[in-house]
Amino acid sequence: MNRFMICSLVLSSGIAVATESPLIIAHRGASYEAPENTLAAFRLAFEKGADGVEGDFFLTRDGKLVCIHDKTTKRFAKQDLVVAKSTLEELKQLDVGSWKDPKFAAERIPTFDEVAAVIPRGKWLVIELKTGPKIVAPLKERLAVLPLQHEQCLIISFNADTIAEAKKQLPHIKAHWLSGHRQKETWSPSFDSIVKTLRRTKADGLGSQAKLERFNKQLIERLDNAGFSEFHVWTVNDPIVARHYRDLGAYGITTDRPGYVRKQLESKEELFVAKPVTQPGQFTDGIEGPACDRSGALFAVNFQKQGTVGRIGRSGRGEVFVTLPTGSVGNGIRFGAGGNFFVADYAKHNILRVDAKTKAISVHAHEPRMSQPNDLAISSNGILFASDPNWQDGTGQLW
Repeated sequence: MNRFMICSLVLSSGIAVATESPLIIAHRGASYEAPENTLAAFRLAFEKGADGVEGDFFLTRDGKLVCIHDKTTKRFAKQDLVVAKSTLEELKQLDVGSWKDPKFAAERIPTFDEVAAVIPRGKWLVIELKTGPKIVAPLKERLAVLPLQHEQCLIISFNADTIAEAKKQLPHIKAHWLSGHRQKETWSPSFDSIVKTLRRTKADGLGSQAKLERFNKQLIERLDNAGFSEFHVWTVNDPIVARHYRDLGAYGITTDRPGYVRKQLESKEELFVAKPVTQPGQFTDGIEGPACDRSGALFAVNFQKQGTVGRIGRSGRGEVFVTLPTGSVGNGIRFGAGGNFFVADYAKHNILRVDAKTKAISVHAHEPRMSQPNDLAISSNGILFASDPNWQDGTGQLW
């Protein structure tokens, strides 16, 4: 049985239909448009075509399962309550929707039962347990009396002991251990540590942070070889990343934007199609340094003749924006925080500053030791960097 068939068996209410499309799981509901972990967000997710929703669950002081991501209500409500030290009645008084938009003022922290009630037949609920193992027994109790089918559920948690307890008390429900990825000298957790945890907890698979440089094809293949082929990724709002993990065999992609991601995955069109912006011959062979201003206009050097900076508007019409001082020829262009831009003048070993409003040109920096300043970059605190290749010697400098 291949990974895609496993995917369908895991989360299809018992209907084994092979598919190469990953399940689209709405992260805390359609949280891009609606307040996270509210009934409004969950309902909207299904309207947008999500296969399922992911919700976060804590226990209240009086032992009720409630759907909220943080330990406190500070981020969502005007009153800051600790969930574990508050009763359900106290928590239900809070408006947890207005922070997103006043139209959601009626939204309250939902209980597990209320969330389960909005899951349509054939759709899925991904249950993230935010505490230690003691939360599993109350979950088992609610699942025993609710009409929600166990085949519609996937339990996830960062807490390995919670996953182990879930597999002990609810062995017939799939459970994935969650792991982010951090790097210092080496990546943490290590591959061996991940496999050890999955085996100890008897998890059915791994839920991973979508960190391309770490959770890549090589790591996924190693997990597959170790006997753990099921995986899902979070939080993916970029269609390029979504397509990447789809092609690697993910059965689930968790996203804030279920409708948008589904549309992009199902589209037969390429995400990006290159097309000419300018007419042939508008720039010389020395065209360099494209950069855009805040309006989206494109700037590049050597428009029509050497020693100029051209501006291409959003309509595609081009013009000479400025002519550089006699003898100057530009390369890289970068815009600063104020809207003015800098040009690497390789012919006269300068960095030029151009006032975007008045078009006045001044020498920002001059260094005779430069071979030919080429590409420019500006740091967040305004420091300008210039590459300086020496093509003759095959060396270079960074200023």
